[in-house]
Amino acid sequence: MRHSQNHTSRPWIPLILLVVVAVGFFVPFSRSQFIGILIKGVLFIAVFVLIYGLFYRSGRADIRSKRVEAESEVDDQIKDDESDQQWIGFGKAFRQYYQEFLEIVRQAFVASGAAFYLKRGSQDLEFQIGITEQDCFDQKMLVQANSLASHVMDRKHSFIEGRLALGTHLTGIQGFEIRSFLGTPLIWNKEIVGVLAIGSDTEDNFSEDDQTFLERCADLLTQMMMVYRQGLRWEIEQKIYQVHLNAEKAVQDAPDEENAILAFVEQVKQLFHFDRFTFCVKEGEQGVIRFVVGQIDDLDRGETFPLDDGLNGWILKRGSTKIVEDLSASQVARPRYHKSERQDHGLRSFIGIPLIRENETWGCITLESQKDSQYGEWTQKVLCNLIMHLQTTIERIQLMEQMRSLGQSKLSSDTIQLQID
Repeated sequence: MRHSQNHTSRPWIPLILLVVVAVGFFVPFSRSQFIGILIKGVLFIAVFVLIYGLFYRSGRADIRSKRVEAESEVDDQIKDDESDQQWIGFGKAFRQYYQEFLEIVRQAFVASGAAFYLKRGSQDLEFQIGITEQDCFDQKMLVQANSLASHVMDRKHSFIEGRLALGTHLTGIQGFEIRSFLGTPLIWNKEIVGVLAIGSDTEDNFSEDDQTFLERCADLLTQMMMVYRQGLRWEIEQKIYQVHLNAEKAVQDAPDEENAILAFVEQVKQLFHFDRFTFCVKEGEQGVIRFVVGQIDDLDRGETFPLDDGLNGWILKRGSTKIVEDLSASQVARPRYHKSERQDHGLRSFIGIPLIRENETWGCITLESQKDSQYGEWTQKVLCNLIMHLQTTIERIQLMEQMRSLGQSKLSSDTIQLQID
């Protein structure tokens, strides 16, 4: 298209070329005359230059134009691809990886279904994902103690079951009955971190060679899991650092106690899940709920409680952190605040951090969640560091209020004395 435009934009070039060719071929010159030879030579060179300028350079320009257009299209395509492949974080990236990995495993063993489990806590297994020929199941759930996956973790080695009873299934995959099972543990540093399992609706479907190959697949999955774990840890550390900076600035800029707590809660939400946040203080021999965010029930701000009844009183009295994985467990004897509180609150996980000034506990911060096993030592460490910003700000605000109160009292005393005089 560029070539045809050059022709139309310079119509005089073909005309000059035609005249020069006509002169060179049809105008007679004597061969004995040097001037005639010279003129024909000049005309020949002119024709060559005109042809070069008309066709070759315009063709080169057209090629360059097409190359630029192609490079532009490639750049646009790369930008589109980059926009379509934004980084989603190590956690989501690993979930995509093990979903694709599990489907490959299922197809490689010609299995009816495959499942992936991760260890949770000290003894429990949690179902992560399961794949059949038709469906994908990703609703997380705890694995029962008598399940096939739990037997793999208990035995600490892979095993095959070729003639399972009717009604047997892989935990997490609903409505999927299997007659053959092959499972192997995921082991890292001699510790079981999960289970990889496959099942078939045909009896005796798996062999010892399949068992060996599945163990190699489990090793590969474990290695990739640890790589993603390191990346996730780095990602979380970066997020914690940013939350620390944001929390420090947001809390310090708060004009009063309530705004400081609200700013702190917004930053805590970036790291931890909770359904109830409570700020309590110690007043004499009892505790007082000063602030509540989330689920309130019948325990709102202003509620008092004894120090000897519940978990919050225990923290205020002893000045120690308290973590409870499941409040509904029978071994947890203490209520959260007092013995007469409602027991149908549905909250299970609990963590309480004391606020200490000059070796004396004056308050505590607690998080509660409807999910069990939400908080541990890592939560305690991160939360303690975050609370330092809030504690410093609250103590500063309380000190300013005391000074303001003392100033007003002194002013009132001076006024009374002047009136007496």
